[in-house]
Amino acid sequence: MGADVHVIEISSNAVNILKQYTRDHGLSITVHHTDAMNFADCGPFDFIFGSMILHHIEPFEKFAEVLDNALKPGGKAFFLENNANSRLLVWFRNNIVGKWGVPKKGDDKEFPLTPDEVDCLRKKMHVRQEFPEMFFFRLIPMYLLRGKFSKQFQQLDKVAFRIKVLRKLSYRQYLYISK
Repeated sequence: MGADVHVIEISSNAVNILKQYTRDHGLSITVHHTDAMNFADCGPFDFIFGSMILHHIEPFEKFAEVLDNALKPGGKAFFLENNANSRLLVWFRNNIVGKWGVPKKGDDKEFPLTPDEVDCLRKKMHVRQEFPEMFFFRLIPMYLLRGKFSKQFQQLDKVAFRIKVLRKLSYRQYLYISK
């Protein structure tokens, strides 16, 4: 549709697969084999999109500068991320997950995006944080009940979402960033 699309990827395997896919489908996409700390060298960009990437990046303060430099004046970014606003979820993650038969779905290097990290972005750019749904109670069947009662816990999330003050505890968030 006329956009100049760039993909930033650190995995050599993913880069090779994507390059082959773009060739096979006649897509004009520039694929950069680099990490998030160096992607500003590929820009600047009008719009940046990321899904579940920010919580993997350290040191985050340095990345906030990189993101600021990668966006053109008036540029925007959107990130779908997890969220460390809930002390209960963070405690559970630190003390229960990966022990006593409770599955661990991430690695030791990642941690949900913290309020301090979101504030780090706010020091450089305008950030609007949105919680599109409540994703809290349905973590219980995912981790503790082997998927049983998922629908019931999803209903609890729907009820909790109606209580505005609880929304910031959702494990999912959107970050709308503008420069």
